[in-house]
Amino acid sequence: MNVDDIINEEKLWYNFRRVFSSENGYQVKVDSQTIEEYKKAALFCVKSPRGPCSYEGWVFTGPLHLPFRPWRRVIFDEIQDLVAEGTESQKNLLQLSRTAKNVWLLSATPFPHGNDSVYANHELLGFCRLRMDVETDYELGSNHPFEIIKRKLYIRSPKHVADSAVTASQKVTSDTIYIDATELEKKFFELEQNDLVSRELFSEEYDSLRQMINHPEASKKLREQINGRDEDYRGGRTGKTVQQLNRTVGRFATVNSFAKRSLETARSRFRTLEYEDIPNSQNDIELVRSSWYLALKIRQVRSQAITANPFALNGSSPSINLEAEEAKAIHQYYCRCPHYGSSSCEADGKARFQTLARGESTPSTVFEGYKAVERIIDYFKNEVRPGRKILYQINSREEEDYLKCFIKRKESTYKSLCTKLETLEAEKLNLQTRIKALEETVKVGNTTKGMSEEEELAARNGSKMAVLIQLLRQIEKTGEKTIVFSYWHDVLSFVQRSLRNNGLISAFCNGRTGNLMAKSIASFTSVEAVDPVMIFSMAL
Repeated sequence: MNVDDIINEEKLWYNFRRVFSSENGYQVKVDSQTIEEYKKAALFCVKSPRGPCSYEGWVFTGPLHLPFRPWRRVIFDEIQDLVAEGTESQKNLLQLSRTAKNVWLLSATPFPHGNDSVYANHELLGFCRLRMDVETDYELGSNHPFEIIKRKLYIRSPKHVADSAVTASQKVTSDTIYIDATELEKKFFELEQNDLVSRELFSEEYDSLRQMINHPEASKKLREQINGRDEDYRGGRTGKTVQQLNRTVGRFATVNSFAKRSLETARSRFRTLEYEDIPNSQNDIELVRSSWYLALKIRQVRSQAITANPFALNGSSPSINLEAEEAKAIHQYYCRCPHYGSSSCEADGKARFQTLARGESTPSTVFEGYKAVERIIDYFKNEVRPGRKILYQINSREEEDYLKCFIKRKESTYKSLCTKLETLEAEKLNLQTRIKALEETVKVGNTTKGMSEEEELAARNGSKMAVLIQLLRQIEKTGEKTIVFSYWHDVLSFVQRSLRNNGLISAFCNGRTGNLMAKSIASFTSVEAVDPVMIFSMAL
């Protein structure tokens, strides 16, 4: 059962023997017997010492969490990922575990979060609120509660123990096959290594590198570079198509065709950056900067007018015509001719000004070309007139002087545009390196003359897939049945297309415990059904 199916089960918001459609939704009327069931589910997720009725939160009401009769056994695989503190699955799985007579937790790294992991695991096993400090620099004594629980409930299964247990019940032959990557795969691997910055081998940055060990096209990062990112900012049918393509592995006939498409996409993106995105970004920066600096000039003129005191009565401080001074400043900002509209005036040809956007109803406008300066003068005279106030942010209630708000917003936009330009230029620089590497990769892939059948199979499906396909074909000739366990769920889609018939029985194990589970399943399966059994595990 996939964890997503469990997390997305039907749920209601429970609060003191009442249930609601959502946290702030309408109350759902249910009978007293059903409320009692919800209370029992909430009993194991209390938030305060006052008791189960004090619990407020989600109660999952689907058939998995409220089965017709209790589950005989629930097995949580890779438990270290499911019970991390604050994860969405924590309370969900806690409720689920209380519907089972037996709970098994499987993990190769059981306590990555120290005390929090121990507490979460023990909650699932039924030890509510049993917190223990196991993060010590010394060995815990044999009378420590954690050591007692370990002796009673924990089973450690090293590889030699698992092997001996399986061998005792059924004869198993184990073969290890060493596979050399093709030159094309090595080039892809080097290409991906060049992008790595982090030295933390278990960081997400290395996910793509691990995926490429199976097949270059298995790298989600490389698929996103061809299809587009999963973030569906475009929405609608286009966004759904991108998501579907990123889930599809094996669309290309060969590894080399995937390399060619990657090179084509990289070149196309480079051209877009060089001739569209970067020039447009530079143009936007210049427009915003020019508008921002003009507003600063207008603020200076208005400050001078206040200092000059236009209401003074004596001749030593003459009044100032503010509108005329602003019009003069705007004209001189773009042109140094004697006055606006003269035969030598170039102000309209040089003027480019962007107004302030005020929501969807009042988007920004660009003044340029014919009578541009005249429109800018009218804008500061009417829209940004002295003393007028507007909301600083569209959804706020705080008002601020229009000119001051204009200056602050343009300054903020200018900085964000500069950051965007830096990102685009860095992407362009990285693409230059990537294109050169992909060109060398494609050259290697084009050398297909004189290939053997095995080499052609590897060129189509990747080196690891090719070896697996060859093994399965040999076993199929004998009429034997085969179970394949893989850490990569897309492996069988490659394999099945290359087999001559449908004699493949497929099963999936995901995670580090896959080998152990595969051998256990093989030992408990009837000999007639799967004898002999071949288990092929492909670690990421």
